Amino acid sequence: MDGGYGWILPKGDHLNIGVGGYTHVGPKLRTELQKLVKFYGHAPEALWGLRGHHLPQRHETSAVVSGNVVLIGDAAGLVDPLTGEGIFAAVYSAQIAPAGIARHLNNNTSLGAYQQNLEKDIFSDIRAAKILHDLFYRWPGIFHRIERSKPLLWHAMLTYFCGDATYVDLSHKLGHLWPVMRTASRLMRTISEFKDGAK
Repeated sequence: MDGGYGWILPKGDHLNIGVGGYTHVGPKLRTELQKLVKFYGHAPEALWGLRGHHLPQRHETSAVVSGNVVLIGDAAGLVDPLTGEGIFAAVYSAQIAPAGIARHLNNNTSLGAYQQNLEKDIFSDIRAAKILHDLFYRWPGIFHRIERSKPLLWHAMLTYFCGDATYVDLSHKLGHLWPVMRTASRLMRTISEFKDGAK
């Protein structure tokens, strides 16, 4: 699906079949879900428990700490821009927040250390994933053809999905190609913002 993807996951006594994508595909998600359900040989009318959820993307300047408030998980926009996955970052942020809150309550220290930990462990990966997102979703067909002939990115992504590497690790492996990809991503975002501003 242009601008999104589908999934099918076994869940004990039923299947979780779904579709997701970026804002512009929202209006056609129900239609795309019916196509996917038929593709897997199931009847769309047998679907139950249909629901949707917006996955907020973090803006670079968004704070996750303000005064006595810390944001975690989806509230902090800690969703992987490339895959839409957010469970890892949500759990991680929920694990590190209590220590910072306890220090704040006991010693009247700033909650800023929580944001600094996220910067070190999550935000840098989100920035790298945004670059990969921009390029992949701009030309998914090209990436798909490349992967069919030489699955380099797929193997790299598997190490990420298994938790053995980060997007930052992947960027280091790409060497001199990474600055080119980063520049292309920035250019695409600048053009998109210019077009949005011209409307």
